Amino acid sequence: MFSNIGKKIKVLASVICWIGIIASIVTAIIFFANALDGWNEEFFIMMGLLTLIVGPLLSWIGSFFTYGFGELVDKTCDIEKKLAPPVRRAPEQEEAAVYPPVPPYQGTTPTNTAAPSAPANGRPLPDKIYQLQSLLTQNLITEEEYAAALERYHSGGNI
Repeated sequence: MFSNIGKKIKVLASVICWIGIIASIVTAIIFFANALDGWNEEFFIMMGLLTLIVGPLLSWIGSFFTYGFGELVDKTCDIEKKLAPPVRRAPEQEEAAVYPPVPPYQGTTPTNTAAPSAPANGRPLPDKIYQLQSLLTQNLITEEEYAAALERYHSGGNI
């Protein structure tokens, strides 16, 4: 029912657009038929022409927003399919996780590029330290910020 919703939204936009165009044409025909009765002919002819021109145009322009939203949903789903699904671990697995080695630092040599293999406080290293190392290797944080975060971790505080 809700699979491929972006395509369904775009089809709905097209259907509503065509219903609006057909309704405008039918309404214009009704106005022209009323003009044939001889009562207030000019008004009905003007309303028929206005409905025949403006009605389909507004229906078409109005469908842009719905169709555009469907296109956004489609593109977002495509992007989500191309991304690797996130790996989720149970909390007890998180504590005992074995972390892969960090790639070597590119650029100037920092004071501490590798995570300690056995932390002084005996706690396993959290993902945040590896995230910090990644930020350091990308030059997004300074060596001082990295060292301060490691110090906070080793002293028992949060990073």
